[in-house]
Amino acid sequence: MMSDRTKNPAAGGSVSRRVLLQGTLAIAVAGAGSGLLAACGEEMPPEEPATTAAPATPAATVETPAATPQAGPVNFRYVTDHTSGPRGEAMQWGLAQFSQTRPNVNVRFVPQPSQYEDVFAIQMAAGTQAEVGMLNGGTFNHFVAAGGFTQINDVLDKHPDFNREFWYFNADSYTVNYEYGQANGELPPQVMEGPQYGMPFQGGLNGPALNMTLAEEYGIEFPSPGWSYENEFLEGAKQATNPEKDTWGNFGVHQSFDFNWGPMMFADGARSHRNASETELYVFENGGDTGFQFAVDLIHKHKVAPPAAIAKEISGEFGDPMTAGKAWVNLWWAGYTGFFIPRIKDRFQWSLCPQPVGRTGNPGHWWSSTGNLVTSAATTFGVVEEAADFSLFTAGPVFQDRIAIERGTFPILKSALDRPETLAAPPEGMKWQKTFMEYEDKKPMMMQLPNFWEFYEWRNFAELAFIGEKSVDEVVPQMLNYARRDLISQRDQYDQNRQKLGLPPLA
Repeated sequence: MMSDRTKNPAAGGSVSRRVLLQGTLAIAVAGAGSGLLAACGEEMPPEEPATTAAPATPAATVETPAATPQAGPVNFRYVTDHTSGPRGEAMQWGLAQFSQTRPNVNVRFVPQPSQYEDVFAIQMAAGTQAEVGMLNGGTFNHFVAAGGFTQINDVLDKHPDFNREFWYFNADSYTVNYEYGQANGELPPQVMEGPQYGMPFQGGLNGPALNMTLAEEYGIEFPSPGWSYENEFLEGAKQATNPEKDTWGNFGVHQSFDFNWGPMMFADGARSHRNASETELYVFENGGDTGFQFAVDLIHKHKVAPPAAIAKEISGEFGDPMTAGKAWVNLWWAGYTGFFIPRIKDRFQWSLCPQPVGRTGNPGHWWSSTGNLVTSAATTFGVVEEAADFSLFTAGPVFQDRIAIERGTFPILKSALDRPETLAAPPEGMKWQKTFMEYEDKKPMMMQLPNFWEFYEWRNFAELAFIGEKSVDEVVPQMLNYARRDLISQRDQYDQNRQKLGLPPLA
């Protein structure tokens, strides 16, 4: 789905958030009493209206650590949009556990609507930001050089529950790294490093789910590791496509670069989102262009993925063709099964499965990480240690195990993926989540730009190819040109941010 945060440049609109963001960034540079409130930043299925969820009934007993004696009381605010559905259930349960283990620390839960990053810009200007916020890396990088956050490395390093190797690491989400090694063919860093302003809380990743009932009906075998887009994937999609029964091989290929067509590009050889000099969009190099062409061809050449109008028609009351039981595979459900379990119920059997590989012979996993970050307001009110302890608790086993049970998002703590409750069906095949996350070359979003979300609008031009209005050869130059112009426009601010954070200037 397309975010409504900005107008779509592919439709001739302009990017409207820049004036607001640049204005608040200037305010942040002028004054240090600033924080950050922003939404997760990943494209997701719609949740129920954002209302505060009732405390969840535990689905499994989790051992609660003994309470830690503290001087107090200590009060601070925490903002997040995890207020309903499986995310809200995990949030309310986890906050209740924290209140039991830290009775002298009062966390005021401040629920926010979805996509609330613009709200932060207003609060930053007013100096009313909360002490801890669940934030995406794009908004983090917009304000970190301006003093919007409090660095907590020293607090974490002396904490007995902190070990950098316990978590999957996504650079530039809650740490400052300016990581671009993948553009040079290097693996992304695997262990947490760099100046740190919070702890990881949730993840997003692509990974396929199969309608096993539909597969059995059409005689499609369960895929083995190493199955490829051009062979087994495409052949299975053709077998499942039956216009008379309104069934299709694949659904959602056009929905999202992050979860669908981007991974196809990385599987065909694309190394990273941008080049090492931060001047060009890089995903169409090294074979990425063939992955994009293949994604478009699934709709218009191979005709195994439904155009948007047909997809809407066959979705019925269920919201999408996959949930309606009308599609064989969806490539991005792996991290969000909690949204679909109550929608599917027992109407058909479904399972996660291995990620297809591209022409490189490798899967093209994409992933993101959203953290609970300690803002500069924690310094202003003298609650840095308590805020950092809270952020660490949300990343720890009590909270992360609950996230794995509710399944509204993806846990970042490695040990959470091995628990019996995590692996329990439905759906089948939950073991594949760990396989996806332990693939070393999974692609992060590279969100270190000062105006990442403005840059990221390059992908909206792809819609013109997916709807058949333009060819791939026509839209790729549009995406490259948009990205190039935007990177140039951000370059001075980007260079200043690097140097403020102790990194060398751009070459």
